[in-house]
Amino acid sequence: MEVIDAHRLVPPLRTGRSAREPAIPGQAMGDIDPATLRQTLEASGIAATILVQQRPSMKETQLSLAPAARLDLVAGLVGWVDLSARDVFGTIAALREGPEGTALVGISPGTDETDDGHWLMRSDVRRGIDAVAAHGLVLHLPLTEGNLSAALNTVGAFPSLRFVIHSLDAAFWNACTPATYGMSTTGRAISPLRPFAAEWGHVWCRLPEGSLQEDDDEGGPTQAALAEAPAIFGPARLLYGSSGGADRSRGSQTVAPATPGEAIVHLPRDERGRNLSGSARELYTLA
Repeated sequence: MEVIDAHRLVPPLRTGRSAREPAIPGQAMGDIDPATLRQTLEASGIAATILVQQRPSMKETQLSLAPAARLDLVAGLVGWVDLSARDVFGTIAALREGPEGTALVGISPGTDETDDGHWLMRSDVRRGIDAVAAHGLVLHLPLTEGNLSAALNTVGAFPSLRFVIHSLDAAFWNACTPATYGMSTTGRAISPLRPFAAEWGHVWCRLPEGSLQEDDDEGGPTQAALAEAPAIFGPARLLYGSSGGADRSRGSQTVAPATPGEAIVHLPRDERGRNLSGSARELYTLA
């Protein structure tokens, strides 16, 4: 069964490296080590991965496009641009029109400001989101207790833009457990995630790593909350993403946790293949 890891972190750029530094075939490109990445993915049974930038740095986005474009195991890069910048449309256009621009498949805000719902509602940020949509890219949308209302508004305001919820913090997931749901007039529990239900087919969800096995004793996502994800998003809009690294310096952190199959162990067997590769291909329009 083919497996696509839809969320592998780009290592932070080491001080002193230049975005213009030429890549040497067979050696590290930026701070991504091709040999280590290949070994890690193959050991985990992963056929390809989407690299996701961690920090708000245009230099890192530019430098990470090289391995994303040249390595056969990398299906694309989710980079960063300043969504509030006046020239955001031109910035994305320049990245896309560059020699490695086809590797750019999405944008991640990469800022703590997304925790504040007011940031997502700002007119300059909305202009930046419109630029992401105009270039046919995917927008990564962190979801927290603090920005839920604004996130719902944003998703509704951009029906032609594909979103992926890539960071559901532990507090948010725990707030979604049945014990803390509100109750409908029929006595059924109401999840705060229900507005992302199947009628919004342009929103995907990456299952967090706490979905691997048992409830997290350290305050991570609970199984009760994670079991809601297929009903809320639909099984075709769930993604496997390890959040593993792609560099040489992080040691064991470069290894995907457990195995991809365990990340979706709670799903029916006939749906797992789709979640391990088909959803990522559809979201990022991969060949």
